Amino acid sequence: MVKRRRNAPRDYPRTARLNELLREIVASELDHIDDERLGFVSVAGVEVDNELTKAQVFLSVLDDDPGTAIEVLREHKGRFRKAIGEQARLRQVPIIEFKADPGIQTGGRVEEILAQLHESGELGEDPESTVGAAGGPTAESDHGDASPIADD
Repeated sequence: MVKRRRNAPRDYPRTARLNELLREIVASELDHIDDERLGFVSVAGVEVDNELTKAQVFLSVLDDDPGTAIEVLREHKGRFRKAIGEQARLRQVPIIEFKADPGIQTGGRVEEILAQLHESGELGEDPESTVGAAGGPTAESDHGDASPIADD
């Protein structure tokens, strides 16, 4: 195995490595919290600022109201910071802020809109079922003329 020089550049920036490390630590600690108010919560991602002083933890919550889960996790913020301090080699443990993942909410909203359009008939037919009819590729048109080429 090839050793990396100490001053050699990394494959990706420090903040990206720290984001992944903190995501793993927070997710691991989340498994150990026994609180019935928490429900089904998973860590979608972590974003640390460039100064490495603040970390936003984005949560995926299956409940309708992610506010309850966020409040419960705020109560356990000290536990998360202690775990980060013990497991990550950092001079200063970043301040943790819990937020609902906006991607999850946006994806749910897009699905709602598509369902409404499909029910009202504005969306039309399923695009996969009309590939040949809409002028898309079909088995016959993909190969063109199937006549053999004669060798001269």
